[in-house]
Amino acid sequence: MIALIFSSLVPLLAVAYQGYHCGRMAVMDLLELHAASIAESHRAALVSQIEERKHDLAAFGRSPLLLAQVQDLLRSGNPDAAGIMEAMLKSEFDAQTLFDTAAILDLNWNRLAALHEEASGLSGQLNGELRQRIASTDAVAAVMTQGKDTTKAFVYAGAQIRDENGAPIAYVAARLDLSASLLPVHQGGNGYREPGKAYLVQQDAANASIPLNANGTAHSPVLEPPQAGAIDRKSAGSAQEVARASMASMNQSVIRAESPLPWQGWALAVEVNGDEAMSWVDTLLLRAMLMVGVSLGVIVVLSTWLSGLLGKPLAHLAAVAHRISGGHTEERLGPMPMLEAEEVRRAFNHMLDELRSKETEIVRTATLATVGELTSSVVHEMRNPLSSIKMNVQALGRVLPGDSADAELAAIAGMQILRLEGMLNELLQYGRPLVLRPEPAAVDLIIDKAVESVQEAAASRDVRVTFENAMKGCILPVDVEQLTRALSNLLRNAAEASPEGGEVHVSVTRGGAHSGECCMAIADSGSGIRPEHLDRLFKPFFTTKHNGTGLGLANVLKIVQLHGGAVAARNRAEGGAVFTVHLPLDRAPGSSQP
Repeated sequence: MIALIFSSLVPLLAVAYQGYHCGRMAVMDLLELHAASIAESHRAALVSQIEERKHDLAAFGRSPLLLAQVQDLLRSGNPDAAGIMEAMLKSEFDAQTLFDTAAILDLNWNRLAALHEEASGLSGQLNGELRQRIASTDAVAAVMTQGKDTTKAFVYAGAQIRDENGAPIAYVAARLDLSASLLPVHQGGNGYREPGKAYLVQQDAANASIPLNANGTAHSPVLEPPQAGAIDRKSAGSAQEVARASMASMNQSVIRAESPLPWQGWALAVEVNGDEAMSWVDTLLLRAMLMVGVSLGVIVVLSTWLSGLLGKPLAHLAAVAHRISGGHTEERLGPMPMLEAEEVRRAFNHMLDELRSKETEIVRTATLATVGELTSSVVHEMRNPLSSIKMNVQALGRVLPGDSADAELAAIAGMQILRLEGMLNELLQYGRPLVLRPEPAAVDLIIDKAVESVQEAAASRDVRVTFENAMKGCILPVDVEQLTRALSNLLRNAAEASPEGGEVHVSVTRGGAHSGECCMAIADSGSGIRPEHLDRLFKPFFTTKHNGTGLGLANVLKIVQLHGGAVAARNRAEGGAVFTVHLPLDRAPGSSQP
């Protein structure tokens, strides 16, 4: 039972573990793609918003009204022009939360007008690189930098204000707060219930990470920067590669992906918590373990039940075997509850029956061998004195007068001597081992020879012998002499049992379970066999004749059995008895038998 449980449980555990491992790896791969997709999506949304704001800034710089006010201020120093430009800045940028501040500067980067007082220092925040790019291009130039507040990142952008001839006369500059710009995008979620985290990462500084929001709240100073320093962003080109690299350097329940921004040295990083996705894999593992436990319980119950179901018949079988070995050879197994056990029971009982039959046959053979040896010795010792007596009686009969009483007594003694000599010959024949010499022979020939051997005795009693053969042309591999002797004995007995003027009928038919036998039936017209004698007819030394030896039918049975056949006797309903010899058509006779 333990082996059955072990052999069943190990595959279940292996399948459960493989399923959990493969499921976890598949979810991890999907999370990598998901994190990279979120990073790319957020980056595209952020860049799109910045590009829209740059477009707004460029359109504002090309406004004819703004150009007229700038020219008026620069030429005449009209203070009303500055007020109008500040009103225009408020109207254009103050309502947009993305613009943190904005200002209009002259070609020397001095303030002409500002969105609010904080914008007064905007010109000082524009580095030399950005100033050079604004002054040298007619498009909007922008750079990204980190503010003094490490939870914020800004994009500084500027564009030229040109006159009717296309010559630059001033600049319009603005500062964009990226934390606020990404919030509407990130609030869309990442496909899971927990939105995760998004960061602006300065790639040339290991720990310069600016959180954009946490759980839908912007500008959270509580957020801790991600452990990004271990990621080689230069060798990891795509966002998915960065996500895979982050899995090797961080807790695998948190997957991080980065997407580079168009401003040198900056990237957008997104972290996805894998615990929620892995919860289903863990649930799968739990369910698999539960199924393994249930299966184990079922296996234990079934094993116990089967062990008891099979153990009881086996124990009963062992008990019966012990009793048989103790001498109770007639004991047999009773019905079993299971089909397999019932088949074993039938095979076991059949084996015992065969063993008992073989044992009986061996005992009979050994007995016959002993009787044969003893008989041969006794007959040999009796023949010599019996021959001497026979010769003396015959000599005495020749010298006595034929009509004297002594001559009659001598004749009677001679007949008894002949009878005794016949008995000794039959006894010697029964005890002597037979060696069959089989050869193909026609059934008609065998029956004709047997009938011919008893024809004279039957004719003396006016008994007719008839023959009917339904198997004409049938050839049997038999010892013709021995089988003819056995059939002659049966015919002689049938003729003697029939009354004067009676009939002995011989018939040959095909029979057996599969019509594989030749059946020779010899029926007489006598009074039949007494029922109490039917079971003893073929036993040695049993006879119903006053002068019989009781070995004739025993010799018949011996010869037929050597040919692999059988002999049966029964009474006919119409009167008389019938002896049937069954010989197989496809079995060669035995070679020898005592």
